[in-house]
Amino acid sequence: MNATVVCNKNIFGGWKYINDENGGFFEDENDAVDVIKELLRKKEQGLIDPLGWFDREYRDAPKRLQVFIEQLRKENFYDLESDDDVKALSVFD
Repeated sequence: MNATVVCNKNIFGGWKYINDENGGFFEDENDAVDVIKELLRKKEQGLIDPLGWFDREYRDAPKRLQVFIEQLRKENFYDLESDDDVKALSVFD
């Protein structure tokens, strides 16, 4: 989905994902329509590309998550191959 995002400036959180490449902010009902019109103009001129931004920023997110999980498993001995490996770590023997 190549959707432009419009967000209220006064909300708490989520705003860090919105920028000039994928959306804009409005302050209240008095400027919301102007912000939307400006975003539509930018979209028609090819000045914003939400899907392109998402692809550049998050394309490798699943791989980064996988590497992070594998690192945690190794650091916490969750990469053991068998029950014997787990028993070898037991502090209750």
